[in-house]
Amino acid sequence: MRRILVLLGIAAAVVLAGTATAQTDRAGVRGLCNAKGVDIYFWPQGHPAIPAIGFPAYAPTHTEIYKPHDVSNTGALAYMDTAQNGISGNQCSQVADTPLKIAAGTPTQTTTATQKLRCTFTANAEIRLGTWTQVKSRVVTRTIKVKGKKKKVRRVIRTTAQLGNLASVGATGATGAAAEVGLSAVPGKSLLKWDTRDCVPVDVAG
Repeated sequence: MRRILVLLGIAAAVVLAGTATAQTDRAGVRGLCNAKGVDIYFWPQGHPAIPAIGFPAYAPTHTEIYKPHDVSNTGALAYMDTAQNGISGNQCSQVADTPLKIAAGTPTQTTTATQKLRCTFTANAEIRLGTWTQVKSRVVTRTIKVKGKKKKVRRVIRTTAQLGNLASVGATGATGAAAEVGLSAVPGKSLLKWDTRDCVPVDVAG
């Protein structure tokens, strides 16, 4: 259970730091990490206990990011669930920024199921965490009188809804991400997408 408490401690520190500015359009967090690659554990339905790697059962939708082949506390780089996120201050230097997108035309795969992904880079890893939002538009039409004549006026109303949290992982200095993770409390909405040239699916215990 210590592993989960450490990761949650990373996340809680970021959430508490942002509480006072919750009403602002706050940027996410970017970490330049001391590892030329990452292991991404994508748990859209949480997971049972996995004794082979020392993971206790943990039910919430979440993602954990580690150094490759290292699930120790010191190997933990980032944690994210649908409400909070955080990056290790011991392994990554942090600055404010927003998640990157995978570049258009990149060969990718996407899954909504449990997956462990290993990404390998030629430079140190860069992890970005932020909110996952969706803008919805609707058209409202109403009739008004202009100089005694009726006239229909259309207005577009846009609303922004927070779906959950979003993460991107790539090499430091890259203009696009190698992997994206979106976590939502809505069943089936969470997803993991990756560049097949940099990242490969691996066994959870691998």
